[in-house]
Amino acid sequence: MYYGNSPYLGSTYSTGYFGIGAQQYRELAFTFSKELNKKMSVGITGKFLFGLAGMKTSGMNVVAGMPVNGNQIDLGVTGRASISAPVSFQLVNSSGIHLNTINHFDTNSYFSNFGNPGLAVDLGFATKVNPEFEFSMSLIDLGFISWTKNTTIFSESGHFLFSGINLNTVTSTNNPPTTTDVKGLMTALKDSIRNAFFPTESNSKFTTLLPVKLYVAGNFIVNEDVSMGVLARLRMFDSMIHTSLTASLNARVSGKTTISASYSVMESTYDNLGLGGAFRIGRAQLYAASDNVIAFFQPAAARNANLRIGINFIFRDEAKKRSGSRRSSRSGSVCPLYK
Repeated sequence: MYYGNSPYLGSTYSTGYFGIGAQQYRELAFTFSKELNKKMSVGITGKFLFGLAGMKTSGMNVVAGMPVNGNQIDLGVTGRASISAPVSFQLVNSSGIHLNTINHFDTNSYFSNFGNPGLAVDLGFATKVNPEFEFSMSLIDLGFISWTKNTTIFSESGHFLFSGINLNTVTSTNNPPTTTDVKGLMTALKDSIRNAFFPTESNSKFTTLLPVKLYVAGNFIVNEDVSMGVLARLRMFDSMIHTSLTASLNARVSGKTTISASYSVMESTYDNLGLGGAFRIGRAQLYAASDNVIAFFQPAAARNANLRIGINFIFRDEAKKRSGSRRSSRSGSVCPLYK
């Protein structure tokens, strides 16, 4: 923007494809797991999904071509945006897009929605290579959502040739004749651009895929209370693969408390230090974890930020029922960070 279009004279500039992907949905899951033998166990989770709101863009690109003499800019814009939300869209050429809340919509109808159905599955297995080392692998959120309710799709393929603004007018008394109606010229230019880039609208249904995650992990038990772990994650979304590698140290400091510290390499960043902890109160266990705590102190410089907080409810404690178990007195911690 600072240098204008001079660096691109005689060439074509393209922004490259960019876009937005977001979806909010309710999940109802059923899990089955089984120990095949003393060393290996497998599990599968089937999920019914109900989409609440979603947005998917594709082919978003801006291309500008400029001849060497710089006397014009050939601008082209393409893209497609698919939206499902409890709002209606009204395209008005003179003033753009108007948003209106759908009639009879309220919070209860939003959260009781069972439209926009989808299916997903989780697969996983774990095996004990030896008493100290366990290897596991899981594939999470392999599924889709079909958006059929309150859908709007905008498609754009516009073109505009800009050759400057003519300030000369034969009716002007100036010498040379120069217009005094600059506001009128800018309004005419704005209308021309709006006419050139005015998207088409439809209400067709569309489908989105969930971001699939592949986890490969190893856990080494140092002693009864300390373990070390390595976790590799591949996240696949919109034909793009995001990877991360995490090393962690996990410790049980009491019968009720577990803590974890980690270091991660992800998204081409190397300053991701993580902390986590869990504390058990009766039949409930509270836990919190983040693999980049630095992001909360330097948000402007962060590329990754996350925080996970949750509650586990323990209805049956198998470890306490095992007679003679060395760990029965410390069975209170079942922190997902630890195992």
